Order: sequence, then structure tokens, then C-alpha cells
Amino acid sequence: ESKNHLDMKYYALNTNIEHLHQASAGYQIFMRNFLSNQNHQNAIDNGEIVILNCYRLDKKSETDNFIDQGNVQYLYHGSKPENLVGLLSRGILPPDYVKQIGGKRTDFGYLGSGIYFSDDVISSTYTAPISEKGSRFIIMSSVSLGKVKEFTKIQPLLQSPPMGYQSCKGLKSNQTNPTDFKNDEYVVFNPKQTKLSFLIEYIENGKKK
Repeated sequence: ESKNHLDMKYYALNTNIEHLHQASAGYQIFMRNFLSNQNHQNAIDNGEIVILNCYRLDKKSETDNFIDQGNVQYLYHGSKPENLVGLLSRGILPPDYVKQIGGKRTDFGYLGSGIYFSDDVISSTYTAPISEKGSRFIIMSSVSLGKVKEFTKIQPLLQSPPMGYQSCKGLKSNQTNPTDFKNDEYVVFNPKQTKLSFLIEYIENGKKK
């Protein structure tokens, strides 16, 4: 493809994408936030995860329209490689809107028709299939959770958070508190509570599968 054609495709995404070199200040900021999760620190130390590339994302429309409800956290959203162009061009959207524009939902939403995130990459892996070259892609987003309503039981009919709350969370099951959720799941229903921050390309177990 010609450089002009590639430039046109890039600009059509309406997202500034910057590859971060490992020695850059931007990469160090990313790693500081990434490794603040002890699961990530352990996975890096054990070679369970190897980060191949990291890209800083800046979508002006998201930044301009971001609704800060408080409690802003970096959370993770896995995606099929073929869906990345859509995510970068439109942002992460609720499944009902995706269906309106011709897409389809591929998973059952335990907490209704919202935008789903995890607080660690490892539990997001099942939503990030391996690409043709053997790596996976995860988006790290800034998510304004506000006041979070916690659930232990599946609530598939939710269209919005309960009154007085700005997001929902499915609590991970454990021996002392069994729930319907295999992992912690965070859900917001308003896309203006999210903005793209980083795109991470990684492999598992220190090798491509």
C-alpha cells in the first residue's frame, strides 16, 4: 500500500497512536501503572507475560466529552485483533449500539448491556484471542467508575446502574464468598465514562503460541 493510503487509514481512526519505546518517559508511566497491580508484577517476574509493544492512545473526542464521575481507574478490555480498527475509530461502545451499526455481540453479558472491563490483563485474556503472529492485544482505558454497585449474582437485564450508582461490579468468587463471577467484572453503561489510554501487545509464557 502507498504511504498516502496508509496515512488516510490512520487519520480515519481519529485517534493519535504513539509507539512507546521502553526507554521513554511515556513507557515508564505506563509500566508504573501496569505494575501497581500485584498480579501483573508477578506475571512479569515469572515470565507468564511478556510485553512486546505498547502504544499510547489519545482520542480527542473522548477527552473532550469525558464525564468524570470520580473514582477513575485504569482497567482492561480484551479484543479480537480484527476488531481493533473499530475500537480505535469509534471507542469502546455498549453492545446494543454495536448491534445498531451492524456489529454483533459475541459474549453473554452477566451484568447487562454495558461496557465490560477487568482490573487485570490475565483475566481479560479469554476476550483477547491470539493473533496470526501469536500475540494478544488488550486496551487499557481510563474509566470513571464513580460509585460502584457490587453484585454476587448475574443480572443480565441491566440497562443502567441502579439509582445512585454510576457503575456495576461483579465480585469474583472465592471460598469464603462464592458468587456467579469467575473474575471481577466492571461495567459502565455510558461510553463517555471511558477513554482509550494504551494499547498493549503481549505474549504469554514468554513465547508465541
